[in-house]
Amino acid sequence: FTVATVPYLKSEYGKEYDYEAPVKLLDRLLHGMADAEDQQLVVLAHVLACPACFGYEDIVNTAVHSFDGKPLRNLKQLRDGVMQSKQKWLTFGLEYQQTIVLSREAAMSNTEEVLTMHAIPSAMSADLMDDANGDAAAAPLDNGTNPASGSGKQPKRARKK
Repeated sequence: FTVATVPYLKSEYGKEYDYEAPVKLLDRLLHGMADAEDQQLVVLAHVLACPACFGYEDIVNTAVHSFDGKPLRNLKQLRDGVMQSKQKWLTFGLEYQQTIVLSREAAMSNTEEVLTMHAIPSAMSADLMDDANGDAAAAPLDNGTNPASGSGKQPKRARKK
């Protein structure tokens, strides 16, 4: 999950992002009005393959509207909802009337393996970890990668032409 921004879309779609990116995403980002000062356009950037996410791998750069049936305001709210959830199932409401339902237990138990497999240094970016005020659930996972950058960002992928 990430926040949709023009630099993000440029990194995903190149200089022609305004022609290549999903129309609904562009419209909401460039022309949408925020309901609150802290509102962000949260997107599911890529679903990384693992047993917990089987069947959802083709979903990319899709806006996230809700978590567990509650409207989503920003990435911090999503982080808090996921980390504090006691529900058996994590439910994400997406654009295009899509819904992702994951077993909370399976998602949490697969996190470290997925981070290692994709060389991702931590489960979330440094700003979300800092904002968690030392919450143990928000601490970076020790997955054997080099967390020197602390950014939690995925390495850029080469675009297929």
